[in-house]
Amino acid sequence: LKVKFMRVFGVLAILTIIVGISLCGCVKDNKSEANELIKILPSDYRGFVYANFKNIENSKYASEYRSKILNSLRLGNADGEKTGTYINKTKGILISGNGYNRMIFIIEGDYDLDKFKNHLKEIGTNPVEEYEGFKIYAKNSDDEFALIFYNDMIIAGTKQGVYDCIDVI
Repeated sequence: LKVKFMRVFGVLAILTIIVGISLCGCVKDNKSEANELIKILPSDYRGFVYANFKNIENSKYASEYRSKILNSLRLGNADGEKTGTYINKTKGILISGNGYNRMIFIIEGDYDLDKFKNHLKEIGTNPVEEYEGFKIYAKNSDDEFALIFYNDMIIAGTKQGVYDCIDVI
């Protein structure tokens, strides 16, 4: 599982760079597209990569990259009609961490979260616990990979990474 997660993290980081990342979050100002996502990052996390999909909206590769990112998060598939995670409605993704067991992906989009929760249930990902008022979704209570919903965001990653973000929220 460790190797698989590291491979997913590596692929996402490389895809984000290839897409033509927008590091507008490097300057913490209110104009930054990544500002809302950055606010969720724990202060001890070491850097981040942010991809603003609005910047590549007209690219013929935009849907392909969005699809690869959503598919690699172990969420089954990225068919919007089935999952509610419409590829063309993904706004951006922020990837960060502090060590192997504290990695996160914050994905922002205009998704049908009820449809997505039904999809999670179909693939065996259900709320396994509650932490600070948030339902933690995972395959089982021992799974290292977890996710939560916050506003129009999906926060996914290691369970500890998800806890860290909740502590900031």
